[in-house]
Amino acid sequence: MNAANSEPPPVIDSARTLWYALNDETVRFTDRISLFVGDVGDLSKLDEMPHLAICENFCAPGEILLFFCNEDWQPQGTVALDSVKAAKQKAEVGYTGISAKWAQASSSDNEVDEYLRDVYDVDPSTEWWRLKCAFCGKDDSELDRLFGSPKAYICDGCIRSLYRTIADD
Repeated sequence: MNAANSEPPPVIDSARTLWYALNDETVRFTDRISLFVGDVGDLSKLDEMPHLAICENFCAPGEILLFFCNEDWQPQGTVALDSVKAAKQKAEVGYTGISAKWAQASSSDNEVDEYLRDVYDVDPSTEWWRLKCAFCGKDDSELDRLFGSPKAYICDGCIRSLYRTIADD
């Protein structure tokens, strides 16, 4: 597989990029990682990907994610692991020779923060990944249920309160 010679962004899918590898002709795809992607009822096994990235999940600090990415560094599949070492070992199972390709990401903390502000439109000094009710401000750890859309979330308590207000009117 011919992989473009490019570095990944500092953040991939809400996770900080730590290491990355470009799959090329010196790497042998073994197809020994069974990673199924797609919608329920329409799953398919992930094919060979040109880029791999090892990232630390902002949402679960300490959790390491091994991303299988397309040419634009968009993840097509993900495996969660306990360590960078485990991620590299897992990658080697499916991509023999990828061990020699790993490069450490060069983004500084400031570059990561700037990327989060510019691309994700969040304040990196906050726990921006926490889901919060747009009405009462409580986060998901304080709530029984949280319902949402891509733009906003509402908790079950606020739904009950809203229902009572409408019923009273």
